[in-house]
Amino acid sequence: MKPGKLSLRLSQAACLLAAAIAAPLCLAEDDRPLSEQIFFEELPVVLTVSRLAQPAREAPAMVTVIDRRMIEASGFTEIPDLMRLVPGFQVAYAANWQPIVTYHGLSDAYSRRMQVLVDGRSIYNPGLGQVEWRELPLAIEDIERIEVVHGPSAAAYGSNAFLATINIVTLQGRDEPGTNLAASRGNRDQSAYLLRHYGSRGDLAWRFSLKDRSDSHFSLQPDKAHDTFLNMRLDYRLNSRDEVMAQFGLNRSYWEMGVRGDIWNPPRTSENDNYAMQLLWRRTLSPDTSYSLQYSRAQKDYQDTWNTTTVLPVLGLTTLALGQSYKVMREQLEFQANTSPADAHRLAYGIEIRHDEIRSPYYFAPGNTLSEQIYRLFGTWEWRPHERWLLNAGGMLEDHYYAGTTLSSRASLHYLPSAHHAFRLGASRGYRSPTFYEQSANQRIVYAPLWEQIRIPAGKLAPEAMTSWELGYVGRYPKQGVNLDLRAFRDSLKDLLDSVKVAYGPDNWDGKAAQGRNKLNAKVWGVEYQLQWQPRADTRFIFGQAWIWQDAEDAVEPGSTDAREMAVSAPRLSYSLLASHEFGRGWLGSFGFYRLGKMTWLAEGDRVPEVQRLDARLAKTWRRAGQRYELALVLQNLSGAYQDFERDTMHALRANRALISLRFWD
Repeated sequence: MKPGKLSLRLSQAACLLAAAIAAPLCLAEDDRPLSEQIFFEELPVVLTVSRLAQPAREAPAMVTVIDRRMIEASGFTEIPDLMRLVPGFQVAYAANWQPIVTYHGLSDAYSRRMQVLVDGRSIYNPGLGQVEWRELPLAIEDIERIEVVHGPSAAAYGSNAFLATINIVTLQGRDEPGTNLAASRGNRDQSAYLLRHYGSRGDLAWRFSLKDRSDSHFSLQPDKAHDTFLNMRLDYRLNSRDEVMAQFGLNRSYWEMGVRGDIWNPPRTSENDNYAMQLLWRRTLSPDTSYSLQYSRAQKDYQDTWNTTTVLPVLGLTTLALGQSYKVMREQLEFQANTSPADAHRLAYGIEIRHDEIRSPYYFAPGNTLSEQIYRLFGTWEWRPHERWLLNAGGMLEDHYYAGTTLSSRASLHYLPSAHHAFRLGASRGYRSPTFYEQSANQRIVYAPLWEQIRIPAGKLAPEAMTSWELGYVGRYPKQGVNLDLRAFRDSLKDLLDSVKVAYGPDNWDGKAAQGRNKLNAKVWGVEYQLQWQPRADTRFIFGQAWIWQDAEDAVEPGSTDAREMAVSAPRLSYSLLASHEFGRGWLGSFGFYRLGKMTWLAEGDRVPEVQRLDARLAKTWRRAGQRYELALVLQNLSGAYQDFERDTMHALRANRALISLRFWD
């Protein structure tokens, strides 16, 4: 099928789904929805791991849940910083306002090996491969919880759910009804203004958020960022069985970037426009039987161009027009069914069609535009042969435009000796497909007669492959107020993609160009856990820790520095502690301490020393004239400046960031 026809059909399907959402607003049955008690029988209940709603102790993989209370206590203003609370994760900021989030290292400035979802919609960039956290049109205040799945989830979410999967679940209009106004100011160019309105009428609920923010991180380079975004969500209950959801987001960003004194990367301002929409219909026939149809579309227009003047051989003094602009678009149509075909059996299955497209004269000369499709068939089966035993198995058959046909799989066996303890043995096999850039990039700077080829298209690349084994334990100790989630793992990764320099005849600058290759193999093993302790209702401690060991080999260039760097691309030891306490009379205090051992970021990153970060938050809430108010002080980096991606002093993160916020709501 031609790309244009597929895109048209996806758009037509979206129109039909939109009509299904809009029409019942006028004609709807006055039936009440099914009880939602099934989702709260045993907390925490997770939805992401296997596409089945299940208690965390019965999930086929370790899952960390960041709830609303943790988000507020952390004092974080950026969504990626929340991943510091998850054992085994690393967070850093590269130049040009690029947050980096990875799991068990293995990453450069573009973290390509994780899947990130917002209410089940992927925000992975198929062009360059990274997750674009900064321009996500979503306020951190609108997040209900985040479910983080440790290990491969390709059996449930496809080829990019390689190392880990993050699903951000947003609030509905019924969750926090009322109007909320908030303003915050701080040093380091920090400012934010937020307008939120949540409401409902009958079976219709709505959420509206408008936010404007600006801040900067680095001391000696231009990096101020200014973002304005709008997000809306509508939820409508058609009758006792059917519900629909529509969500829309817009974002416009201006980022200072570049390096002073660098003619090839001069200081400048880039412009970034993002748009995302999602339509969902769900029919629920019973607690174990439901059907859903989802359409989503996201597109990004990134503009970054500049002129530079330099002396070139033959040409002499020359002004070059350079840039790295691109436009990327993704459409997705997915059907999913959840059923219980027999007692002690549950099943989730479905099909997905996705269309990816990118246009860039800088990255993909001379044709500029690439457009391809992905087809997926997935399923998960759960069988409870005995009250103490549980078996979970799942797989995905995927036809990818570069990787061809792959079959990802996952299986786990659970022993449940009591209602509070569970042991898990699991194995999974997953793949990561090459991105447009890795497979087809054709970057060049041509000013006749000079020709510099930066990157050339690769030959046929194989997908990266990962096999993971794990032992897990989930324990609840109600009398002590303790929850423990522990995972021991061993991962084998093969055919990891990297770049090599190859001879290229047309290039008369240095005669070489970069090209993607399946170059590296790696092994990662270790132990990670999260311990939650709530000794009393007003006090909570959350401690996470990870020990990680790595080894790597270069199959193309044995003994290369690439393999040596990959073998130390995760900290041997990392941990985090978040503590919060309600003092009474509206006072709430919390602090977070985060420690990463020394590690190496790949490619343009460096070997960075141990990082220790201390944050604190103090808030006071009160009521006056029927309104609720909150005044909060957030202090970040109290332990001092640190370098978390590059070693040069120009990119040391600013220390002692302070932020004061005031909000009120009815």
